[in-house]
Amino acid sequence: MLRGAAVPILRTMTASATTPAPAGRSHSADGQVLGVLLIASGVGWLLQRSGLVDLSWETLLSALLVMLGLGMLLTARRPGGIGLVLVGGAITIALASASSIDIGLLKAGVGERTLHPGTITAARKDARLAVGHLDVDLTDLVLSDDGGDPETIRYEVGIGELTVRVPEDADVRVVGKARGGELSLLGFERSGPDMEHEVLDRADTGDSLEPVEPDLVLHVSVWFGSVRVDRASG
Repeated sequence: MLRGAAVPILRTMTASATTPAPAGRSHSADGQVLGVLLIASGVGWLLQRSGLVDLSWETLLSALLVMLGLGMLLTARRPGGIGLVLVGGAITIALASASSIDIGLLKAGVGERTLHPGTITAARKDARLAVGHLDVDLTDLVLSDDGGDPETIRYEVGIGELTVRVPEDADVRVVGKARGGELSLLGFERSGPDMEHEVLDRADTGDSLEPVEPDLVLHVSVWFGSVRVDRASG
């Protein structure tokens, strides 16, 4: 009796072991980690807006990148992961961008902007543009001739073009920078990454080799794009 009864019991156990478990939904680690990142981002934004903490974009992005790395380590044995890699790459690019270009420039506007100032005060207004073309005509700029320190003006574009025309009768020192693109500074031409060059251009093209103090110092820079500085022709 006992031996015969063992047969159906054994068959039942074998059937139970070989019967596949009901198909369930495969849970990926991506959703949970991304959810934590979204919560952390929301908490950071809320604290920033409430004035309880002062977090820079670099700090927030760095914290999110650290949390993402920890999440990937803790969920390494679970399905998924490619989504987290893509998110990590995006955060890394954003962090590099935020470290290279300040947030104030990102808020400087986009589009086409043309400036034709007549005074130094006016020349220093609206001098930054996030994305687009900034065209500056300084040909009518009134410069001081009291023999004091030269006037300094800065123009900056994040991504796009920066064009400046300097007065015909002014000695000008130009300091140009570009993280990538082209520099054209009063006859100097160069293209490529991480460029910086300084040019001292005299209005008087005579044979005098005496050093000259410029009337105007112009700082022009672009993150990605082109910078062009020309002298007005009479």
